[in-house]
Amino acid sequence: MSVWETLLDFRADAEWNPFVRSQTVTNALGIPTDKQTPEENLRLVIQAQIPPLPLPVDVNTPTDPTHAQTSFENITHIDTTNRRLAWRAIMLPQPLLGAERWQALSTTEDGKTFYEDFKKDLKHKQSL
Repeated sequence: MSVWETLLDFRADAEWNPFVRSQTVTNALGIPTDKQTPEENLRLVIQAQIPPLPLPVDVNTPTDPTHAQTSFENITHIDTTNRRLAWRAIMLPQPLLGAERWQALSTTEDGKTFYEDFKKDLKHKQSL
């Protein structure tokens, strides 16, 4: 599976992501979609751990209820050609916490995948 395919496989996030315990793609009414394939203007319900769980994590790693958070997002952009994905919180006042979270992949000169994750003015880059 490519890095891009892994990034779009929201159902598998709990297998490797210490922050995200589940991500569910839903329609505008909050009903989970059958395919769980992210598409623009569908919703995303994220069950997160902040701070993250200690590594290693997998799908069976229990959630710490004292650090569990749920967010409701609108998938705003999916660009498969340029490998870009974004979503924005829909339950928060936009002026306060209206940041759009972007994830992007590119290939470095030496053939490695470069991952960018940025939100509003905050930016985090990591080479994979």
